[in-house]
Amino acid sequence: GGLSTSYTRMYLRLPALPSSTRRIMQVNDSAGTQCAAIEVLTSGVIRVKNVANTLDLTSIALNANEWVRLELKVVHGAAGNAELRVYQGANVNGTTPDDTQTTATTADYGLDANEWRIGSTASIVQDGHLDDIAISDVDWCGPASPGMLLDRCVGNVTATSFSVNTNTIGIATGRIGYSVNSDYSAPTYTGYGTADATTGYTRFDITGLDANTVYYFFYEDDNGVQYQGRRQAGSLTTHPVDGVPATFKFVVGSCMTSLSIAESFMAASDEAPLFTLFTGDLHYEDVEVNSPSLMRDAYRQFFRKPVARDALYAMPMHYTWDDHDFAGNNSDGTAVAKPAAQSTYRDRVPHYPLPASDSINHTFVVGRVRFIVLDCRSFRSPTVNTDDASKTMIGATQKAWLKSTLLAATEPVKIIVSSAVWNASSTVDDTWGAYTTERTELINYMTTNSITGVHFVSGDTHMLAADDGTNAPGGYPCIQSSPFNNNPSIKGGGTWSEGFFPPTEDGLTYRLYGLVT
Repeated sequence: GGLSTSYTRMYLRLPALPSSTRRIMQVNDSAGTQCAAIEVLTSGVIRVKNVANTLDLTSIALNANEWVRLELKVVHGAAGNAELRVYQGANVNGTTPDDTQTTATTADYGLDANEWRIGSTASIVQDGHLDDIAISDVDWCGPASPGMLLDRCVGNVTATSFSVNTNTIGIATGRIGYSVNSDYSAPTYTGYGTADATTGYTRFDITGLDANTVYYFFYEDDNGVQYQGRRQAGSLTTHPVDGVPATFKFVVGSCMTSLSIAESFMAASDEAPLFTLFTGDLHYEDVEVNSPSLMRDAYRQFFRKPVARDALYAMPMHYTWDDHDFAGNNSDGTAVAKPAAQSTYRDRVPHYPLPASDSINHTFVVGRVRFIVLDCRSFRSPTVNTDDASKTMIGATQKAWLKSTLLAATEPVKIIVSSAVWNASSTVDDTWGAYTTERTELINYMTTNSITGVHFVSGDTHMLAADDGTNAPGGYPCIQSSPFNNNPSIKGGGTWSEGFFPPTEDGLTYRLYGLVT
């Protein structure tokens, strides 16, 4: 049998009020029959139902984009009763409820509590976030531990340094411990960092490291609690010394619709690459309003998924966006959400130095290879514009930076990372094929200045493909790698010397990545 009296606690956050009623929890008895359920209405009101969906309790309306704590006590039986307590805002971890609702007389709450089903049954993204769920048969669960590490990510890796961004709740300050030992023994610590009061983000920059060395790191909060689980800690290998010949491999991919089933991302991590180069569409939230809060929620869709937290344990990620994770499908430099996208990327992603305040283009070196990462969205002209000298994919400022970076580069290999496909001929898709005037300008510049060793890596188009330079504009070898998890899309119209996969847009879901060695 199950529990005769059950206590359930959950933390709930609604980025926006739901468009229709959402059931977030259902309790079944030992006979498999619903005995209690919690639902969220479009008004933000929480309601509790008993056997046969009979309404029993309703709460005050909750606020969107604010964590609340719900605690439900149910005395099961045909003549049972329930009590709902709501804690919200600054009182989310308090001891006195903001609202208490109790069964007026008695109600049928089933035989017992035997099974809990948690989460919205509707397939709608950004419907809400649940955390710190607890169940007891003794007493009210009360507030969770005062703080927690929600997730972490690693980037900005060099031969002597790396950066970690943490996302915490209820933790004022913390620090990073790092060690060359896999059990984290004999760690060195950073100074304490203070989490941003609004976002919960903290960035830690670790310097003075040895090149080409494996480091293991963990987060320690201001109470001395160390977070060393696989989904909380991490490891990485620092880059080889700049300018020195070295052998390394990296993963390249893009376009992740549903990370919960993206086995390809975990398989990419199993390749033990030096890093993953994520070339856009980290998520498909398509935030089209200037809301940093919604942008943060969109990133959370990726970083909080178990498979991402597992894969990123040993795989730093270097990342630029494309349209869906910038400001919506086919978005460009006119997008309303651009300021929110810019600020949230800087807050959330442990990025390399950015040369401009309104773009995320950047460059980094691994051994004798220079990576030049473009921002193909922030200054892009609308695709439908006439293809002339005024039409741009990357904008005048970024284009000048790209030219000067190429000209100054001493590395024999230069990899230009473009979320948009370079090897494209179609003038109607959102690829370089619709920006041929600017593409020709760049080719002429590289030719005139004898810039050699240039390769292109791209995403966006959902296929794996490669060209040795025979067909690609300018004669530059190109790698096209996508999707980590999505349906195929064969757009751009380019010809690929090594072919492409999948061969048709068959509507199936493909989970693919590229490995460059």
